[in-house]
Amino acid sequence: MVTKIFKTKKLAEAYIRENYPNATTTYHPIGDEGNWDDVDMPNLQWSGELAGLAVVDDNLNDIDRVAWWDDEDNTYELYVGDKLAGTFDNSYDAREAFGKAVEEEEYKDEEEEEVFDVKLFCNGEDISH
Repeated sequence: MVTKIFKTKKLAEAYIRENYPNATTTYHPIGDEGNWDDVDMPNLQWSGELAGLAVVDDNLNDIDRVAWWDDEDNTYELYVGDKLAGTFDNSYDAREAFGKAVEEEEYKDEEEEEVFDVKLFCNGEDISH
């Protein structure tokens, strides 16, 4: 069975509520070598284990499985220079935007354009590394 990996726990739970309104679930983590499909996260690469849930029928047979990338409710803010360039609710989108912004700044011609520092914050903490 393919496990659907969502960006956030909230999205995974919303998927279950929408598709299985009276669902019973059990904890079911997934490892990086399991059978999985990323949902809206092209080129997702990871190692280790993600938290997840199995949706079970009345006979306790798995009928669907979900996992998620971000477990908590976090706020990510991307700054280019002193300007807020984006706000995100998940690390995947935030890191993608951060990478693109860094690349854009690195490719500027310093003689023609001002090059800005790019910073990414999670709940106010600098996670730009």
